[in-house]
Amino acid sequence: MCIRDSYREALKKYSQYKQEISNALNWLYDNRFNENVVRELEYVQSFHGGKSIRDTIIGTVASIALHSRILKNDKPLVAFAISEDNTVKVSGRTTTTLVKLGVNLAKAFKIAAKNINSPYVAGGHDIAAGARIPLGKEDAFLKEVNEIIKNQLSIMRKEGENLES
Repeated sequence: MCIRDSYREALKKYSQYKQEISNALNWLYDNRFNENVVRELEYVQSFHGGKSIRDTIIGTVASIALHSRILKNDKPLVAFAISEDNTVKVSGRTTTTLVKLGVNLAKAFKIAAKNINSPYVAGGHDIAAGARIPLGKEDAFLKEVNEIIKNQLSIMRKEGENLES
């Protein structure tokens, strides 16, 4: 009986999780042209889920949004959500194509967090990264990441030119 009850509870939680992801994606889709939600800079794009998307699923929503093309996939995506403790969870996602061109989100997030004096940890991988930053520092963080990605792509272009010479 315990196993059956646990299984039912697990199915119920899984169903709730899928519904929450679906609701978040619908919210993002409905707001994809809202400049207060979705922003595009020269080298990155972002969306701010505020409290409409829980911080615990912001990375999943960012991955799906990028790879299902709810948002463009030609620039790294930086997604924000406000946590219950009034900090901001940041999730970054990019494509393998952009990684091959030199994008490393983990390095970008670590440097950006340091540059805005965030007391929290940032890290991850070249293709997916995360950070926690103080509320109100989202624009500064995004501008830093944009500049760092610009530099990463520029370095790769220069290395490519040197190889051709």
